[in-house]
Amino acid sequence: MEASVRRISQNFLAMSFVNEYQGWVVDNYSGILHTEDGGITWTSQNSGTTWAITSVQFLNANEGWATATNRVVLHTLDGGNNWTSITLDTLNYGRGVTVVYTDIYFYDRSRGWISTSAIFSNILDPVASVVSTSDAGKTWLCQPSPEKFSINAITFVNENSGWAASESGILHTGNAGGEWAYQLEVTEDLFVDIWFVDESHGWAITFTGCIYRYWGS
Repeated sequence: MEASVRRISQNFLAMSFVNEYQGWVVDNYSGILHTEDGGITWTSQNSGTTWAITSVQFLNANEGWATATNRVVLHTLDGGNNWTSITLDTLNYGRGVTVVYTDIYFYDRSRGWISTSAIFSNILDPVASVVSTSDAGKTWLCQPSPEKFSINAITFVNENSGWAASESGILHTGNAGGEWAYQLEVTEDLFVDIWFVDESHGWAITFTGCIYRYWGS
């Protein structure tokens, strides 16, 4: 099948499709574009923020979530026609630590997680935490991780078991993010994305072009 290419923006950061027709893309300039015809035409949606939108996930044609860099979470219940935003500045990210949001993943309508990248100055012990909700975004809390600098992507296969791609390797949790530990540590590369289809089969990619495969028992 021949692929078609249409250039609209040079700064797309993430996308989410719920079927072959309905999809959204987000960009580095707070933009959100929506298609209802498989990408033939796109319409702009008002995100309500001025920050770069780093990730987007739609659970169905109506409900979607997105993150922007400056600790902003976006939520829509009408397919992106209207977005509400909340800035989670008051969470405890660690003493003296400031973070930006890098990725969001909801396993179902209630349970979601956000990965972060730590920004710090003269901090001896920074931490890149995971932000989570178990009540559909009504409340959020920080889950510390052993990663000090950047968690770039996050995914879950059920409400407890999840993985995250970080600057130092691949993190895993078996209790919904209550505890995170390295399943693989790699100091010479940067993991940028990860995906699991079940608890035994997953893939991760690095900035330098390596593809890691997990084939568990």
